[in-house]
Amino acid sequence: MSARRAVFACAVLALVLGGGTAHARSAGLAWQAQRSPFSLRVLSGARTLSTVGSAQAPLTYTTSAGATHRAVAVASVRRKGATTTYTLATDEPGRRMTLVAGRVGSTLRLRVTVAPAKDVAAIGVDFAASKRDHFVGTGERLRWVDMRGTVVPLKARNQCGSNAPSPFVASSAGLGIWSSSTAVGRIGFPSRADDSNFACDLGSPPCSVGPPVAAVRFCFKAADVAFTVATGSVASIVSQHAHAVGLPRAPWLPELALMKWRDQVSGPADLFDDITQLRSRNLPIGWVILDNPWEAGAFQSGCYGSLRFDPTVFPDPKAMIAAIHAQDVRFMLWISPQLARPGCAAPPYPDGWLTGDDQTYVRDLTNPAELADFERRLTALVQLGVDGFKGDRGDEVNLEPDNLVGGSGVRLQDEYPLLFARAATTALRSVHGSDFATLFRSFVPGSSAVLPGVVGPDEPQTYDGLVDSIRAAQTAGVAGDPDWGTDIGGYQGGTLTPTVFVRWAQFAALTPIFEVGGSGANATFWDLGAAAVDGFRAAATLHYELVPYLYELATEASHDGNPVVRPLGLTWPTDAQAWSHDLEFTVGDALLAAPLTSDATTSRVYLPAGTWFDFFTGKEYTGGRTVARTSGANDFPLYVRAGTALADNFRSPSLWPTPWATDDLLRTDRQGWLVAAAPGTTATARDRGSVLTAQTAANGTVHVHIAHALAQEQLRIVARTPLCGAGATHQDGSTYVATTSVDVTLRPC
Repeated sequence: MSARRAVFACAVLALVLGGGTAHARSAGLAWQAQRSPFSLRVLSGARTLSTVGSAQAPLTYTTSAGATHRAVAVASVRRKGATTTYTLATDEPGRRMTLVAGRVGSTLRLRVTVAPAKDVAAIGVDFAASKRDHFVGTGERLRWVDMRGTVVPLKARNQCGSNAPSPFVASSAGLGIWSSSTAVGRIGFPSRADDSNFACDLGSPPCSVGPPVAAVRFCFKAADVAFTVATGSVASIVSQHAHAVGLPRAPWLPELALMKWRDQVSGPADLFDDITQLRSRNLPIGWVILDNPWEAGAFQSGCYGSLRFDPTVFPDPKAMIAAIHAQDVRFMLWISPQLARPGCAAPPYPDGWLTGDDQTYVRDLTNPAELADFERRLTALVQLGVDGFKGDRGDEVNLEPDNLVGGSGVRLQDEYPLLFARAATTALRSVHGSDFATLFRSFVPGSSAVLPGVVGPDEPQTYDGLVDSIRAAQTAGVAGDPDWGTDIGGYQGGTLTPTVFVRWAQFAALTPIFEVGGSGANATFWDLGAAAVDGFRAAATLHYELVPYLYELATEASHDGNPVVRPLGLTWPTDAQAWSHDLEFTVGDALLAAPLTSDATTSRVYLPAGTWFDFFTGKEYTGGRTVARTSGANDFPLYVRAGTALADNFRSPSLWPTPWATDDLLRTDRQGWLVAAAPGTTATARDRGSVLTAQTAANGTVHVHIAHALAQEQLRIVARTPLCGAGATHQDGSTYVATTSVDVTLRPC
């Protein structure tokens, strides 16, 4: 067991508006420094983007005794190439701060240190920003999408509601900031309050966000903190950040198939029952997930962590997995880096291999020997036929008091989920190459580069849980994790109703990962009744229809970092209404969704500027306003933006003698497309190398050309008026065409 440590390091860097003599300037970002009191203005052309340091919000640090000190003036300046080092006198005798500024590409790099570092507990950094600005970032969050006025923990800790933190911020004013630090900390935004409720077990002293000032304040428990400052649109900054921390890994196509799990199983029969139950109801199923318990000792005494199947309950796991594969279903297995302690025998590991608290052992994955053992055990599981891992509890440990082999737990707390992810994917790659799937609940910057899939936090089985999940999908995507999913119906708590379950499924249909299961009625959701099953089937069908679009978006994200699920403010950053409607989002740039979050069937939806078509009815709407929509049991507010197109393997109406099969994700002989026609526009869409181009003339005539088309092409076109030609049929305000041609022309009827 590692030794406890009571000294922490946390740093605050304040950026507030300041003046001074021009000191360094180049193409892109530049800076100006003022000697006393010290400040550093960040410039984008002639505009002050932000400021570091001022009389109101100076660079500060806090000692382990709880005393806060500040930088007061420049003591010396040293220039080397494009980098300038400012040595700063502080109000504590014998201690200096250093700020190093330099430009890398189009960004500005800043590094703040305190020397001597002994007994330094906090550095705080404020980046000047207006309280009128809107902000996205900080990782996956449940309470907000726009972070204005909030305080959030930078600690990968389930108990903090902070499963997936990220020290990253992008503002509507064009300011982007991120840090490479993995230390525990907090971020506070303009107009925030230094609320102790947000300390989130940050130890003592906690990172302070100080008094309300017009700035974004970062606090880290470190004596050395580095930042990157960027500028551009919100979407551009999100993309720049993704490139910096590691572009997301493109998912394996089968990961988009329906996943089914139960929180607890009594044995293999439950897994096969899930397959039987779904297929008997004409529901697709691509995966079964064996969740905890499954390990030796788990059924008898609740112990887990051996990473060996219980020989009594699962006497032949390899044969079991082979039988699941024989039904064309893949197998995912729950894993954790923890070993349960209460009432369990002490694990037979050498000193230095485990850390943790009084309840649970945790593998020290910074120890090369323990890491090798963990990877060996995981690889043995993969060799049994496991196709993917559901990674859990990487955020259910408090490492702050510990010293690990790799260093202080304060510094490693927010790196631990990445170490867990790397170990799991190393084992999967050793057997499957790139063909594997994951569902990890905790993820941090860099995780998405190795994990092809993540899942949202454990939510109550209520509309409140659905609301949290809608925000989590948006914030996770902004943080750089686009291949996201949710437990349809929530995990536990509350009473799951058929309506909540179906509305949750409708939301999940629009995310790359579509998985259902939990500890309540969603474990066997067919017991909720026929209406719940019918609604779930409609949502699953919608998800499968959109698989080619979702897969293309996820693939694009692996190249440009743009999320699949996007807050409205990401696309319309100057639209205040867009920022205020945080339970609406777009899927790519073509679809806008406002999932229902109550039993009411009539809702009001804000549509940004432009022309929009109702996905289900084809009705046209002019944007820049709020519209009312009454939904049925199996539809909800979903709109297509005019002038766009997307891959859409619609199942209804069925246009071919051989219909789509229930489990078809994609087919090699057929593909479908949805075109939202707008006069005078050209829309494009892609699907596995095929490219659709739809040109709409001023008179409403639509010409569609498909390069590298498959043998069978199906088109759905929504437009102001019905279109005729090429064997077109009409339904629900849309024009449908089945064709083997690469060119189709349709004219207003």
